[in-house]
Amino acid sequence: MRIGVAVLAGLLLFAACSGGSAGTTPQATFESMKKVAGAKDWGGLYDLVEPSAREEAEKNWQEQKKKLDSPEGKMGLKMMAGMFGLDAEKIPEMSMKELFVAMLEKFSDMPQGKKVQEFAEATILDTKIDGDKATIKFKAGGKEDSMNLKKVGGSWYLDGSMLRGMSGGM
Repeated sequence: MRIGVAVLAGLLLFAACSGGSAGTTPQATFESMKKVAGAKDWGGLYDLVEPSAREEAEKNWQEQKKKLDSPEGKMGLKMMAGMFGLDAEKIPEMSMKELFVAMLEKFSDMPQGKKVQEFAEATILDTKIDGDKATIKFKAGGKEDSMNLKKVGGSWYLDGSMLRGMSGGM
């Protein structure tokens, strides 16, 4: 089972207060993710996502911001501001990382946010490595799930598909 966007956001809901640090093994990155989840360090979580996905998400967000003056864009800003408790006038000034952090801060206050704490206590059940890709099966909150990781420059990062999806649909 693939980890859902809400759970990943919650997990990625990001190592302790010093930020997330991609590890030299998939397991080390998983442990770093657990630390940032427990500390609710959303910026650290963002940093654990594969660099190319962060770059792509930022680029897509910059393109989306060009459309915010349209009627649809203004309505979208109002919705985002309401959903995440943000100032609609400040959203266009935010980077993708800042927006991601704000969204996860709000998410962690919701009932689903308890999954963050459950993930902070997760245990690895199995790790499969195939070249520069890995899948970790884990158990959190009594449920089994999995996540994909990608090796970039000798370090393992969280697969960026969730972040790519967020930035492309705003």
